[in-house]
Amino acid sequence: MLITVGNRITQQCNNIHETSTSLFADDTMFHTSNKNATYAILRLQRQINITTRWLTQWRLRLNVSKTVAILFGTKATTKLKKITIHNTEINWSRDAKYLGVTLNKSLSLHNHVEDIINKAKRSRAALYPLLNSKSHIPINARLSLFKIYIRPILLYAAPAWGPKISRSNWKKIEAVQNVGLRSITAIPPYQSNKSILAITKIPSIEEDARKATTIMFNKNTRSLYPHIQKLGVPDPEDPICKSRPFYFKK
Repeated sequence: MLITVGNRITQQCNNIHETSTSLFADDTMFHTSNKNATYAILRLQRQINITTRWLTQWRLRLNVSKTVAILFGTKATTKLKKITIHNTEINWSRDAKYLGVTLNKSLSLHNHVEDIINKAKRSRAALYPLLNSKSHIPINARLSLFKIYIRPILLYAAPAWGPKISRSNWKKIEAVQNVGLRSITAIPPYQSNKSILAITKIPSIEEDARKATTIMFNKNTRSLYPHIQKLGVPDPEDPICKSRPFYFKK
């Protein structure tokens, strides 16, 4: 379970033992876990109450309109108590965007895949006058534009979501790149996608995502900070971390 708020909370605001706080720029996330959703909600509510009192003391206020609450798992939220901030109830959401990654209730990352695919398609369509095979721009320049403006959309934060998405979602992501490269090169439709990648010397999205994931997790294990060392490493004692793979599923 997590709750994200649209204000930056400094570390001077104390946390209760059962919850954790993540800070990045102007985003703050409170999160906790428990097999019993009711207990998890009580923990978060206590943390919110402590935070709001601290903010009131400093004459600050949480932006309730930008606050999102989400419960991960299969538990239905229709009968669960809602988090309240300044007597305002926060409805349970089925998905939440955090640092550019869309997290859905089941953590299948399907919503995030759809988001990056649609965004990449819009960018590809906007650049079509420059990228299509009839463009007067040299093909090497067209491929460079594709690598600069479209591939980063598909690869953003790949180490966070790449190991967890399904094979069918990977095929959808790869299709965005394959269609774009066919448009640039005018390669006949009877040639395979592997041939296109070989001709253009551009790796598949999954290959680059796998490489970035492996590099990041290897760096994590050499970190000086224990909480970073644990990222991406399965913990047999933790049912949540147990499913977090070090490498991609084959």
